[in-house]
Amino acid sequence: MTKGKSFWDDIEPSSETTPEHKLPQEPEIIEPSSETDYVARAPKELSVRVIPFGVLLMFLLPILLFSLPFTLSQDYTGCFGSFEYMEDGELHCVEGDTFQADYTFSENHVTISSYFGEDIRWEQIGEGGVLGYAYLDSNYDDINAWYAYNLCEWEAGNELGDELWYCTSDKEKRSESEYVQSYCEFQDVHWYCTDSFGQNASHSDTSNETRAGVEVQSLWTYYCEKVVPFNPSDNTSINRFIEIEAGIVLPAWCFTSPVFTVNESIEQILPFNGTAVYLYPMYFYEDSTEYGSIERIQYTSSSMSWQTVSIHTYNEDGSLTVEIEQSLTGIVLPILFYSTVVVLFYALSTKKSHIEHLGTENTLVVSKSWLNKPRKIKKTISLDSSSLLELYTSTHTSTDSDGHGSTTTSHHHKITHSGRPEDQLPNGFKTSELIKVTGLERPRDD
Repeated sequence: MTKGKSFWDDIEPSSETTPEHKLPQEPEIIEPSSETDYVARAPKELSVRVIPFGVLLMFLLPILLFSLPFTLSQDYTGCFGSFEYMEDGELHCVEGDTFQADYTFSENHVTISSYFGEDIRWEQIGEGGVLGYAYLDSNYDDINAWYAYNLCEWEAGNELGDELWYCTSDKEKRSESEYVQSYCEFQDVHWYCTDSFGQNASHSDTSNETRAGVEVQSLWTYYCEKVVPFNPSDNTSINRFIEIEAGIVLPAWCFTSPVFTVNESIEQILPFNGTAVYLYPMYFYEDSTEYGSIERIQYTSSSMSWQTVSIHTYNEDGSLTVEIEQSLTGIVLPILFYSTVVVLFYALSTKKSHIEHLGTENTLVVSKSWLNKPRKIKKTISLDSSSLLELYTSTHTSTDSDGHGSTTTSHHHKITHSGRPEDQLPNGFKTSELIKVTGLERPRDD
């Protein structure tokens, strides 16, 4: 250190202490936000049975208690139709029905609009023939699945509201639409529908759309059955039926994908020229030609009919002519009945409604599920600062045959928004639970 200089004379001045940095700075002005940003939170979810377990038990227990004595005391004949004398002079059990039918003819196919829709291709082979039922082999558990219908109309119903397509298999019952879809388009002879594009008013006119492209058209396939155009009661033995059907080789088109081509000049020929055909005996065993049934199908100019005729015969008191079969039927039918009740009870008990708040975005997802299958999304609800959870009461008044009136009330939830339509929520949820999941408040006067 040089004499006459202090230690501090060798220290370089710091940049933080330079005069420039000591000058007063302009204060930073923070503009207030014009809108409140949504703060992400943990996802939350609610689930509830569509039919409460206690309600199901209230219906199940009386069915079991009242049916069990009746079941044990019955002498089962195994006939759920009517007894009729056929051409063989014996009493048979006959079940079936006849429906009005409307036909559309295209290249190789006949489309039938009746109680249920069918697309049929048929071919006569030797003494028998083949009936091929075309169907769209889509994955119906997938929310993006495609469906095919005979008739669809925009906003043709009101049970689920506007901006929807209402579809049916029977053109005569267009006012009783069986299926509801958010998007439909017409190609060739079918309406193709899906929910994968969401609900939108622009879907009202899809006349120029072909979204059901090759990947959808290729889902069509055949289910082919061998048939015999002989009356089973007309002195034709069961073994003869089997011989005829064994000689039928399914044609190549049974293993291809159906193609529907409109051809207005095509000759309009009904399946098997309108004559009845019979399907292979069901439940037939070589050691008992008296057990089983044969199905009869016929398409005429104005109707389609089907019948199931028993191969086994009955006495006039309704008992089977073979006692061993009667005892077998008496065991099988109660088992089938109670098995059906148990399966139905299980299916209804698993039907649930779900409401989920995504958390990462201010959105509710409403879905349904049953039989422990993947959920099917019914709607998504976008929430904002104006959204409110509202509890309201609906009143229903009814009058019985004696003129006595009764009034019932029920409570429901909906979400209201400013400037857009309200959203109904599924029933069965508690208000306090919905507040926790949605994060919404109730109106001050609610």
